[in-house]
Amino acid sequence: MERSGEDKALAGISHLGIVLGWAGLVVALIIYLIRKDQSMFVRRCARQALGYQICALVVMQVLVFLFGGSLLLGVFSSNALSLGTVGSVLVRVVNLALIALGILGAIKAFGGESFRYPLIGDFVERL
Repeated sequence: MERSGEDKALAGISHLGIVLGWAGLVVALIIYLIRKDQSMFVRRCARQALGYQICALVVMQVLVFLFGGSLLLGVFSSNALSLGTVGSVLVRVVNLALIALGILGAIKAFGGESFRYPLIGDFVERL
């Protein structure tokens, strides 16, 4: 099925919002609300992007909470400092991986293909 350039652009932007953090979630939500009744493709892509961005933001907040405390404890213990350092690196790596997956979704959507995220994609489709 041929998709319009506007549909591809909106679908891609909804996935690409992951690079904006919370603001990207708002962008995907606005795209979903405006185009959900006009384009099944945009609706599907924006819904996937919303589900993914919510999960990604929750994962990042949990990691920052868990390892941020370790950095504070590092003042009192060298073991906590090393845990905080490892945690800091882990948070950055996970963040980059989450963004990379969102960019992959955007590339697929800009090309007119639907993209389903691993682990959560089937769940989001059933909503």
